[in-house]
Amino acid sequence: MNSPPFHHRHRGPILAAFLVTAAALLFLAKPVRRALRPAPAVIIEFQHPAATSTARLRLIDEAGIVRVREVGNAAVHEPEDGRILIDVNGAPRNFNIDIPRATPFVELHVSDRTIFRRQGSIVTTIWPIDSDSTWLVPLTP
Repeated sequence: MNSPPFHHRHRGPILAAFLVTAAALLFLAKPVRRALRPAPAVIIEFQHPAATSTARLRLIDEAGIVRVREVGNAAVHEPEDGRILIDVNGAPRNFNIDIPRATPFVELHVSDRTIFRRQGSIVTTIWPIDSDSTWLVPLTP
């Protein structure tokens, strides 16, 4: 007598193994996210910037943390222990910095100089606010 093919006899266990494997792959493919709580104070420090490097700072109403993005690059810098350290390596690079209004204190340092400070609602910098409510700050060493 002919027995049914293997896949007919073991359909249940094969399907179960497939579903378990698919579920495991979906679980592993999910990005791991850490809790994004705003730090009470954030220091952003640019080291070795080129004379033509700039940072555009803007206050955002969204909740979250301070983020620094290089223009034309997908990399995002976020604070670790209240600091963001970026070594520009002397190359001319431009950055966008998003500062949530809920972050009470932010300073921007370039080569050990403070060029921007926001404490509460008070902003201290020599650079004027632009018409789009941002500050374009040269990262001149």
